[in-house]
Amino acid sequence: MKFPPLKHLLHYIPIAIVAFFILLNYADPFIGLWAAIASFWIIVPVLVWLVFALIRSWEIGGVHRNVVFCAFGLEILALMMFFLIKVPAYKCDPDEMVAHYEKNRAGMEALISYTKSALNDEQQMCLEFEHGKISMFHTSTMSHWDVGKELKSKIMSELGLDNEEFNSIKSQLSSIHCISVDTHFPAYCDIGYKRVGMGMYSYRLYLNPMSDEEKEEALLDGHYIPYNETTLLMFGGGAAGPDTFSYKVKDDFLRRHPFPSPNTSK
Repeated sequence: MKFPPLKHLLHYIPIAIVAFFILLNYADPFIGLWAAIASFWIIVPVLVWLVFALIRSWEIGGVHRNVVFCAFGLEILALMMFFLIKVPAYKCDPDEMVAHYEKNRAGMEALISYTKSALNDEQQMCLEFEHGKISMFHTSTMSHWDVGKELKSKIMSELGLDNEEFNSIKSQLSSIHCISVDTHFPAYCDIGYKRVGMGMYSYRLYLNPMSDEEKEEALLDGHYIPYNETTLLMFGGGAAGPDTFSYKVKDDFLRRHPFPSPNTSK
């Protein structure tokens, strides 16, 4: 088999670089986006190089042209699949949250009830999973992100959880397609829906109807959108990007889903 000259092999380099950024975005769109922004000064010349490589490969013809255009076609297909499948999964809005809540309401309430009964008295827990693995495991006295088997056992012992109870909480979270549970008993419990970039969309579920003060705070604070007497939609941003729901999004939702103003008169 006769290999193409070195100058022809250089046509594959921009294709390989583009493939790397596509795969990085598939792995984590947030990291992929920031990598693309940080490497902007590289990406523009690479795209110019890619166009030149496509033109030259077409002129050269033969197997070389077929391989180059096949690889380029696969990258176009991967980009189309990314925007059709992956991008929607990394978006969220109050209407999506409400639809998910109504579909999984019973499961969320069952999870909260089970977690409350499983934990030791006076203990609080924040447990989050990412791709089936623990990404955060906090208690009232300890905060941990990198949790190994030995540390997990120590945290569970403090909380009063056995393996069966821990696995049940994990299974119930998975069944309602959520990623975290953050207890603040006896007042409320936060159920994490999903992360988008560095932000978290979640639900605050009160064990009893909110007081007028809690309702007023929910109406005024951009982190919350009240849905009913016991449920808030929540969004908290990270180090980059928006930190709260936009005023427009919140105002539009409350116009379509009116929430009674609290009676703050004394």
